[in-house]
Amino acid sequence: MTVQGKISDAPVTLLIDSGASANFVARNFAKRAGLPVKFTAAQHIRLADKRELVSNEIVRNVKVTILINLTMLILFVFQN
Repeated sequence: MTVQGKISDAPVTLLIDSGASANFVARNFAKRAGLPVKFTAAQHIRLADKRELVSNEIVRNVKVTILINLTMLILFVFQN
């Protein structure tokens, strides 16, 4: 699911992924939005297609605004 929002007042389309292990942002967007990127210990991130990415950059305490819209969904029901 995607929603419209803002990261540090820059308009964005946010991907809501309840199965994600963390939150991510593209380096070029971070630079354009003026986010304070800092170096950190390398983090290994495994993608759904089994590829692995490594990130040694982080942005802390980022203001994220989600613009609320009424959305109609189709929900698949599964047995748990």
